[in-house]
Amino acid sequence: MWKQGAANCCGDHVLKYRINGFTGNNNMAFIHIQVKCPKPNCTSIDLSDHDPVGPIGQPQKKIYYACENSQVTYFVDYLPGNTYTWTVNGGTYIFPTPGNQSIIVATWNIVGSTTIQVVTNNGISNTTEIFCIDVLPAPVAGFTTTMNCVCLNSPISFTNTSTGASSYYWDFGDGNNSTMPNPTHNYALPGTYTVALYAYSSNYDPMGNPLCCCVDSIQMQILVDDLPGPNIYWVSTLCEGDSSKYWTDAVGCTYTWMVTDANNNAVPFTGNGNDTICVVWGSGPHGFVTLDLSNCGGTYCEKPVTVQVPIISSIANIAGESVVCVGSKETYTLPKWASVYYDWTVTGGMIVNGDGTHTVTIMWGSGPTGTIHVDYFSEFYRDFRDIVRKTAKVWQI
Repeated sequence: MWKQGAANCCGDHVLKYRINGFTGNNNMAFIHIQVKCPKPNCTSIDLSDHDPVGPIGQPQKKIYYACENSQVTYFVDYLPGNTYTWTVNGGTYIFPTPGNQSIIVATWNIVGSTTIQVVTNNGISNTTEIFCIDVLPAPVAGFTTTMNCVCLNSPISFTNTSTGASSYYWDFGDGNNSTMPNPTHNYALPGTYTVALYAYSSNYDPMGNPLCCCVDSIQMQILVDDLPGPNIYWVSTLCEGDSSKYWTDAVGCTYTWMVTDANNNAVPFTGNGNDTICVVWGSGPHGFVTLDLSNCGGTYCEKPVTVQVPIISSIANIAGESVVCVGSKETYTLPKWASVYYDWTVTGGMIVNGDGTHTVTIMWGSGPTGTIHVDYFSEFYRDFRDIVRKTAKVWQI
């Protein structure tokens, strides 16, 4: 069956089917289907094409979309001898081509409905045209890391603090990239690298058709030491309440370990001062294990090395707006864990993107309320735990 919101083909959809076995066992499987639809041109707009005829034969104002803080080129038909006077409400503009005032580059500083006005004078009379603009909110990119000076070939984890984004692109500055929300990366050569995060927000009209994709970016410099750091080994993904060993193959050093949860609170462990420790984890969505070596005689980089440990929580919180406007589009997110499937159910709105993943985009209806429910589970970890299906918090909208 199709999830709610599949009436419009664009976006991510999940086809579920169940196989009933002769022994009475039921097996469920999922097929992910992604339908990509073209997005409108939101960077260069021909305003000469306007006022289309509506479905009942009446002229209707066309709405042009733009992103907050974006630069958009607008132009009308150019005729030699004409003069053009522009008014950009809620933004600023420049003339990119000297001597041709039929083209402007506008920068939008507001969010919501506004207008552009252009007055054309042909030497005899003025013609005034007003164009409707809907400026969509842009995401705000942001990220942190435990430290920006790391050892060679040692992992560095980035924590994404962006808001209003539905997808991400990381450029690590060494030719490698990632689309994970919170990636971990190893640098193979020493030096200084610039890490850039691009946060994207997908937008849709009330029918689920794609609008402008808005973007924001931020950068940070990372210094990589000449010497390698110690290796830290462990089972990559754990469940809440699991215990696990963490060890290193570095020898001849003094070992100082530190373990913290996602909120930087200390997590008790045993074995400090040795090459192996044992940790019992609390709630997720992740934790950090740090090893700081000393007295190694120049064999290892003597800077702390930190690894991020994914922890599948028994109950997770859905991040996103709890008070929304009728017809608005909002993004909701759960932590992303490897080998975990996310099954979203929405009332009072429709999923327009991301179903089956940890992040969905929802177009809200007329209200007054709506709900989000998500079950997340892992077929892989069923062999290790009895509880493999969990329920996240339901937000009242």
